[in-house]
Amino acid sequence: GSVFFTLLFTSIICFKPQLFGIYTRGGNGYNLIATVFEVERLSRYIPFIILFAAISLLLAVWKLLSNKWNYSLAAANAIYNTLSCILLFVMLTDSALFNVEWIAYMADIFNFPSELLAKQWNGGMLVGAVFITILNIFDSVSAFYKSRKTIRTYKA
Repeated sequence: GSVFFTLLFTSIICFKPQLFGIYTRGGNGYNLIATVFEVERLSRYIPFIILFAAISLLLAVWKLLSNKWNYSLAAANAIYNTLSCILLFVMLTDSALFNVEWIAYMADIFNFPSELLAKQWNGGMLVGAVFITILNIFDSVSAFYKSRKTIRTYKA
């Protein structure tokens, strides 16, 4: 499951980031109104996104081959989680990453001042980054717990 979503998200964000946007339906089908991301700014992050997707896939293969958690795998997973949280935090707090036209369109839809929505959006991204960091901490601790359990099983 996670391998599929990693590949899907990475492919879309790298090759078709404009799919994340606002579309309206018209006589000629769907028309793109505004993309979520500033594609030029997003392109700065693409090498890191691809690198982290590759590492994620390598970790998935390692988990599959080892058939159980061990200390090395848990440590690699924790390092990956830490570095991916840093990347995510940098991206989500980069206000230039998000298209101002998209924010303005959303503000218009919800009858909100653009500046206020932009501020709320940035705050929401920070909350999202903190939430994902908490999930990654839980994943890392869980991996070490499972690896310790595996070591105890072998010693008994």
